[in-house]
Amino acid sequence: MSGFGAGGFYRKALGSYLHAGINLNIFIMRDDKEFEYYNAFGYPVKANDINRLFFIPLNLELKKRLFAEDIEDNFRPHFVFQAGLIYGMNFPKPEGLADEYQFSYNFVFGIGADITNKENYFVTIRPQYRIIYFSDPIAQKKNHSAFEIKMELGGRL
Repeated sequence: MSGFGAGGFYRKALGSYLHAGINLNIFIMRDDKEFEYYNAFGYPVKANDINRLFFIPLNLELKKRLFAEDIEDNFRPHFVFQAGLIYGMNFPKPEGLADEYQFSYNFVFGIGADITNKENYFVTIRPQYRIIYFSDPIAQKKNHSAFEIKMELGGRL
């Protein structure tokens, strides 16, 4: 696991099984070489834990339902594209290193499925790829693009 996040979203149906929406998230990323182990006394210890890197993306989204006429309505495969601004914040742990703050753009491509029930609630699982490049390094690198697995819980109004 390279990070964890939480957020919210709102989508509106456009017709032809297409939805437009907006979403806002916040997530924390681990360092590339960070790992956790337990010492001889059973306490967790983190190694190579240098940065506390947070991302806050605000994205517009297009979501297209796939195979709508061929698959039962409670299983809804989809393709999603998102684009928007992302704010990066890094609070390094070693003393003497300055905090870093930067805006950039991010783009997300993913394919997943909504699983619904008859009461209009759903859960979504979606593998996706997020493209993020910063103009200046943040947490010692410019490219923070990554593969993600996203889970959404929601309901239709």
